[in-house]
Amino acid sequence: MHSNLGKLAFGILLVFCGITACSPSDDSSRDETGTVRSRETLPTPPMSNDSVVKITRVIDGDTFHVLLSDGSTDTLRLLGVDTPETGTTNKRNEYRGITDVKCLNYWGMEATEFVTNMIEGRSVTVRLDALAGERGFYGRLLAYILVGERDLGSVLLESGYARVYREGESFLEQEYLQLEEAAYQGKKGLWGCSARAGPQGVSSPSDHRYDLAGPDRDCGDFLSWEEAQAFFEGAGGPSVDRHRLDGDSDGIACERLRTDR
Repeated sequence: MHSNLGKLAFGILLVFCGITACSPSDDSSRDETGTVRSRETLPTPPMSNDSVVKITRVIDGDTFHVLLSDGSTDTLRLLGVDTPETGTTNKRNEYRGITDVKCLNYWGMEATEFVTNMIEGRSVTVRLDALAGERGFYGRLLAYILVGERDLGSVLLESGYARVYREGESFLEQEYLQLEEAAYQGKKGLWGCSARAGPQGVSSPSDHRYDLAGPDRDCGDFLSWEEAQAFFEGAGGPSVDRHRLDGDSDGIACERLRTDR
């Protein structure tokens, strides 16, 4: 982080004491091979510095005003997760195909209230991640937050208050994705909002004429809008649009092909 946070850091690398789930009935995670492992063995980001800040104001479920130990203030963005917006209207299809914006708006308020009750006015531990960098696009500090031994991002994902922020890089992304999937399957929190399609509707690479991870494709490569949309979703849309098929970011690819709609 910048010099203010440098003053804040303890100056040593602390050994990770473990990320603990908020639900006593779910105290394990699976790695990429499907092997169950304890939450206490979740990896620690490389070159992570732990520091203590005070949360002076919760802006929304993932953004906070903080007071640093040197008396300066800053804005912190919780790393690796994304809760629905409260200051602006949420976008359709940003949360795994959910189109019910009013429902997302509601869960944005719920997430904000939940986090406010949990951390506002409290001192918490913040943890950096060298993979993500110290600051985001808007200049906000990027960090995980530990409340006691509980990782706030994990709590939000498990409870259905947030999605994984796939647009950025973070060391715990794979662990977070497992938590999101479990909440999604259980229709917890915002995942109970109406969605256009779930994981069962996601196609496999063999269903497409083109390799999902292959060379860049344009709308003109597809024979129909249905084919373009299926390719777009199969390649990670709407959260990820590597082929740039969704110019207005509304979750609909190659709209000019929808001549009969």
